[in-house]
Amino acid sequence: MLRKLLFKLTGCSTDDEADNQVTVSDDDAETGVRHAMSSEDGWVILKDTESTSSMTFDTKKAAVNEARTVCKEKGLRLAIYKQDGSKQREHDYAD
Repeated sequence: MLRKLLFKLTGCSTDDEADNQVTVSDDDAETGVRHAMSSEDGWVILKDTESTSSMTFDTKKAAVNEARTVCKEKGLRLAIYKQDGSKQREHDYAD
């Protein structure tokens, strides 16, 4: 499941391609990004440096609300994705 999410984020079609493509840019490492996106189990929030989610939400609205709260508190960017995995919009809550 999480491998499929990485494929959506990177645009890769195989594990080898994904392993080679998943990197954190200097900008992401400094400011941080949270990705609110769909998974097989519901909606999840992913960190840019991890491929796991600690919480799964039943609705996109619930996931986005939680991600927005975290991003505002920590001064992070929030990337929101559509059901199909394409990016819908991005917000910057950096101080």
